[in-house]
Amino acid sequence: MMPMNKKTFMATIIIIVLAVSSLAVGYYFLDQSSKQVYFVDISWIAQVNQFLMIAKPYPQWKDDYTLSAYTINLYENGTRTFVNASNGNEFTSYLLGLFLQVNRKLDDSVTDSYVTRMLEADKVVYLRSRLGERLVQSEIDIVWDIYYVLDDNLNEQLKGTIFIEHDVNGTRMWEKWAITK
Repeated sequence: MMPMNKKTFMATIIIIVLAVSSLAVGYYFLDQSSKQVYFVDISWIAQVNQFLMIAKPYPQWKDDYTLSAYTINLYENGTRTFVNASNGNEFTSYLLGLFLQVNRKLDDSVTDSYVTRMLEADKVVYLRSRLGERLVQSEIDIVWDIYYVLDDNLNEQLKGTIFIEHDVNGTRMWEKWAITK
């Protein structure tokens, strides 16, 4: 084998360094292009607030409501207020329509304490479905509780997010979703 001269050796090292650098830069840009930027759609919040204004004065809870298919409550600064119970009305239909529009799962490891803290600080509309709803965008069979965050006082970028509660093998689970642009 013939020994390399100094120039050939240096040229080989430079070519190897350039090749490795080119691969590293290529992988960096490939990784950056795979990261999608999304924006949480909060345009629906104005309509929900309008429905809340129309529903005033809020009625008192009656035992007759227990058989209603849907119950709507408002959490504001830790206070829960009954808004409505029905077997379906315009407000309920609008909230269910929002639920069906969620297109990005933001977090599936939400804890009960996190949701409790959110309800104590933020403005949230809570829709309870007695019969359960199906989330077609996910493998979740039945969703019982849906929480729509209207105002975020925790400064955790929760405004416009939608929390869902469901059971997995008898265990209560939470997921955080959003309608994104």
